Amino acid sequence: LAKRPRRIILVRHGQSQGNVDDKVYATVPDSQIALTERGFAQAVVAGLQIRSLVGNGTVRCFYSPYLRTKQTMLAILQAFDSQRVLLSSEPRLREQDFGNFQNMQDMKGVFQERQKFGAHAPAAPPHPPAAPARDETQPR
Repeated sequence: LAKRPRRIILVRHGQSQGNVDDKVYATVPDSQIALTERGFAQAVVAGLQIRSLVGNGTVRCFYSPYLRTKQTMLAILQAFDSQRVLLSSEPRLREQDFGNFQNMQDMKGVFQERQKFGAHAPAAPPHPPAAPARDETQPR
């Protein structure tokens, strides 16, 4: 039986270009939205806080393949520069998939509709994201 972790720490990505300007989703694929300078600094601080919690204990980091989450992870890892950290890319770790290159006018209605549903809102039209289908084909 594998040893269970003593703690699980969840970290959301730092401030991204999409958090500052939602129009970026019309020109940049969601998976390629980058952190802002502020977002990178937020992640560096998060890394220092995490390091103070775990000390020299074993650390394993699971991260989404999205650019902003990889950038967040790299900033966090600065606090662990002299320590071995196990890294695992996990495509099932993600926010709601908003899709790529969306018409911002059309998306206003979609976002309003999603607010009625909350975190488990249906996919944005015209096509559902590929992630749920990918999830169903991955071994558990």
